[in-house]
Amino acid sequence: MADTIKNKNLKIKTAAAGIKIEMDVQVKIEMLAPNGSQYDDLNDHSAVIKLTFGKTSFMLDGDAETISESEMLAKGYNLKADVLKIGHHGSNSSTSSEFLKAVSPSYAIISVGKDNDYGHPTQATLTKLEQANISIFRTDENGTIIATSDGTKITFDKKPTENNNQVAVNSTTTADGVNANVTTNLGNNENIEVTVYITNSGKKYHKDGCSFLSKSKIAISLIDAISKKYTPCKVCNPPTN
Repeated sequence: MADTIKNKNLKIKTAAAGIKIEMDVQVKIEMLAPNGSQYDDLNDHSAVIKLTFGKTSFMLDGDAETISESEMLAKGYNLKADVLKIGHHGSNSSTSSEFLKAVSPSYAIISVGKDNDYGHPTQATLTKLEQANISIFRTDENGTIIATSDGTKITFDKKPTENNNQVAVNSTTTADGVNANVTTNLGNNENIEVTVYITNSGKKYHKDGCSFLSKSKIAISLIDAISKKYTPCKVCNPPTN
């Protein structure tokens, strides 16, 4: 690709929030991330693109992690979209409950390899989507997925994955020896709704107002914090289940 760009004497423009791509008058394409240039995880440099056609919209998240998602939320962007291409193949490190609530999609597409070694998509991410009654399409189960919009409605060439009515409860032991439920029955979304806070560098999660949040404060659901192996702060004693 680099050779072709050079041979055609083209210029490279680095992806960044605020870039807009001019298309047909009915089509609007804008980048909502990355919102910075220095990230510990390269995935947070992913270009996040929102495409709007008529009354329909698509959010394409690349490999963006929760750090990038929290920045988009903090910027106050209009994240609402009908279709969300789930970030980072449905891993635990993306698709925070707060971000999913802001996008509030009707459809979710997970691009993921069949029988991959990473365990993607994770059950925690699938549970969030199922509890929100979002139709799920997966490339490992559906193959290539084509969504077609006429500006008013969106149709798919495949049928969505059937949601499970119940998800088994998995117990995880944190580094501090605290047992916590990672996934729950679909009828109970209490764990997903509880909000705790993490920092840019620490591996603990905290209650709002904790002194450790003085320099950085990132909202995250309790289930996300536990699934990412954050452990509860011993100073502020946040909830553990």
